[in-house]
Amino acid sequence: MRVSIFLAAGALVAGCANTSPIQPVGRDRFMIGSTVRGGFTTDAQIKSDLLERARAFCGKKEMVLESSTSGGTQGWTPQTAEVLFKCE
Repeated sequence: MRVSIFLAAGALVAGCANTSPIQPVGRDRFMIGSTVRGGFTTDAQIKSDLLERARAFCGKKEMVLESSTSGGTQGWTPQTAEVLFKCE
């Protein structure tokens, strides 16, 4: 019983994140986005997760994340973030 209560509380705190697949937007340029509901995740955490996914994506192509720009909406919920990045 305690375990199920703990898991349910954790799910509420974590919120719900939807991350888009990485999309090409030009030569070696890509975009990834995320929408998070729940209000318990900082904007920096959302963008950090997206940048980590971008680094991993470039690494699979045996390239490195060279540059990125980010944007999004801040607030209670839903929060959105987008990262535009280049692999070189």
